[in-house]
Amino acid sequence: MMQDKPGQDSCRKVPQEQIETVATVVSVDRGWVRLTAERRSACSTCSSASGCGTAALSGLFSNRPADIYIRDNFEARPGEQVVIAMGGGQLVLASLLVYFVPLVGLVGGAVVGSALGLGDLAAALMALLGLVGGFAIARRKGSGGSAAQAYAPVFVRRLGGGAHPGGPGLKGA
Repeated sequence: MMQDKPGQDSCRKVPQEQIETVATVVSVDRGWVRLTAERRSACSTCSSASGCGTAALSGLFSNRPADIYIRDNFEARPGEQVVIAMGGGQLVLASLLVYFVPLVGLVGGAVVGSALGLGDLAAALMALLGLVGGFAIARRKGSGGSAAQAYAPVFVRRLGGGAHPGGPGLKGA
């Protein structure tokens, strides 16, 4: 994704295959906007949700709203609702980074421990060490400047489609 340059309107265009959600502005501080968005799963729209174990698990872990931080390039005001989006490809890459890299570390550690013939306990400890290493790699790769910006959602529009007077908001969309 392109990086914003000084003096450039930083309301970036979002790819056509995007995932959008409505979020509420909680606070604005030093050029950053803290948003909160309700976590939703596809289970709520599924006709089999009442008898599905996945829907039950989703309900256990999806009750808290998600806190999201984005750059204040649209003159946000606390309490207003906005639409933010993330490209589908970005979401897949972020998911791979968060889930797949630690899993590879876990399996890799177990394989190395077994291959060295150190016994089951040592192989389990190597697997745990690989998992922790995988999480460390994912955190380092995902929290650096350009990587963090690449996986960050972007402002699309204010709810209701109107632009904030004097602000660079997008009309419609």
